[in-house]
Amino acid sequence: MSSSSPTPTRLPLRLLGAAAAFALTTGVCIAWLDAPVARALAPWQPWPLWSELLWLLELAGGLTVSRWTYALALPAAALVAYAVPRFRPRAPAFLLLALVHVAAKFSTVEIKEGTGRLRPAEWLERGGPMFFVDEGISFPSGHVTHFLSLTLPLLVVAPRLGRALLLVPLLAAMCRVAVNAHFLSDVFGAVVWVSVLTFVMSWALRSWLERVHA
Repeated sequence: MSSSSPTPTRLPLRLLGAAAAFALTTGVCIAWLDAPVARALAPWQPWPLWSELLWLLELAGGLTVSRWTYALALPAAALVAYAVPRFRPRAPAFLLLALVHVAAKFSTVEIKEGTGRLRPAEWLERGGPMFFVDEGISFPSGHVTHFLSLTLPLLVVAPRLGRALLLVPLLAAMCRVAVNAHFLSDVFGAVVWVSVLTFVMSWALRSWLERVHA
């Protein structure tokens, strides 16, 4: 990870552009694509490899231990980095990762409960509205939010590594949509939210660091 400022100016601004583009895509999917895609996938038996691949991703992402594994580990890593002089230049990078991931984990729970969206398989079975159903927790995708909140901040602090690891949330999204566990807009909505969080946390951390070192 870079020991310089964790928030280069250009990338966070691009994150806002990406958030806007994916927000539009999310809206298009909700209006026209989600239902047809879910119906098209329904007759097909899910490929077993999707579940196996998702399990491997969950293993790497700490989800097989607890969904809060990295939400605990990253703040601890940031504290250790600040406490140990030789690691201190890396501390802002760990702090950015911790801020984005923890904020994403907690806020996604609230958004899921607030939107009350059924999963595709549930909606196909029950019919009726997709959103604002008591049991609905599909929007946004928790898996995509989890993995993207670990990888998108890396685009800010370690761009090469971040670009390579973006494959992880992409694979997670494919695994969830392919088995009708999520609508397309669920995964795109997760991208929007994590992009916004990464921008906000990058800006806030940069402002704080500038005041501290002024």
